[in-house]
Amino acid sequence: MNPTKTQAEFCEKHNITFDQFIGKTPIEGDLDLHSIKKLPEGFTPIVRGYLWLESLRFIPEGFNPTVGDYLDLDSVRELPKGFSPVVGGSLHLSSVSELPEWFSPTVGGYLHLSSATVLSKGFNPIVGGYLSLSSVKVIPEGFSPIVGGSMYLDSVTELPEGFNPTVGWDLSLASVDTLPKGFNPTVEGYVRIKGRALDESEYTRKKMNFIDFKNGHISCDGILMCVTSHKGNVWKGHKIGSSDNLYLVSDGNSRYAHGKTLKEAKEDLIFKVDGRRPDDFEHLTTESVLSFEESIIAYRVITGACSYGVKDYIRNRLSSKQKEFRMSEVIELTKNEYGGKSFSNFINK
Repeated sequence: MNPTKTQAEFCEKHNITFDQFIGKTPIEGDLDLHSIKKLPEGFTPIVRGYLWLESLRFIPEGFNPTVGDYLDLDSVRELPKGFSPVVGGSLHLSSVSELPEWFSPTVGGYLHLSSATVLSKGFNPIVGGYLSLSSVKVIPEGFSPIVGGSMYLDSVTELPEGFNPTVGWDLSLASVDTLPKGFNPTVEGYVRIKGRALDESEYTRKKMNFIDFKNGHISCDGILMCVTSHKGNVWKGHKIGSSDNLYLVSDGNSRYAHGKTLKEAKEDLIFKVDGRRPDDFEHLTTESVLSFEESIIAYRVITGACSYGVKDYIRNRLSSKQKEFRMSEVIELTKNEYGGKSFSNFINK
């Protein structure tokens, strides 16, 4: 298969090969196309890092990229048939107002659909992090998603019977006055309705550092993983948006650890079980200053986060790797990450 003139010019301008253009070989880093307003046909890349397309107005049919980190499509207003990308980090579609029935993406991080006012009956995404549906007014029958982070449904005024989602952090229902009979979602954080936060007796509050999506996907320590094999306390697969092997192991007692190899995962699990204790950091306040390395240790010990998740954050999302960090800085940097809330609560006790 040979590229067209338009495709060849696009590849030359953006320093990629035609094999990378059609997704035959991956683009290892980020791909910055922030000024692009139109994509050539046949462009379906595999991007290990970020894919910036915030000026793109229309998505061509067949465009279904695999993106390891962040995919920005904030200027797109309509989704073409068949568009359901795989995104390891966040997917931003904040200008899309209507979600078609077939749209059910797999997103490891934040799925930003803040302008969507209508959900189709078949909308059932796999979301490892936050799900923002703050403009949706009506929840369709059968919609009870599993979400790894918080879910925002702040324009919904009435909940249908049977709406009992599983939410890894908070569930925000800021316009709801009355709860339907049988409403009992499973939430790690808080459920907020109009004027108040629900008492813990009104819903099931459960710590969910491990979430099974019941369809071959699991979320643990903020990492959404596609599982290819599972035996006992060992899961093998890959992080969403990546083809690299990833292992998850458990001690069978609610402690988990990831690793690129089974040996690495097991070694990290030993650290989590036998390492330092939160009591070692009781003296910390928001003004306390620790070295970069000691800040990582404190965060891991206090929150229970595994090394893989912390390394992933440091490598892909931490903008400043300075020598020292004030604890108030760590709280701000990690407020939307796995364990961020528990770390803030611990330091601000």
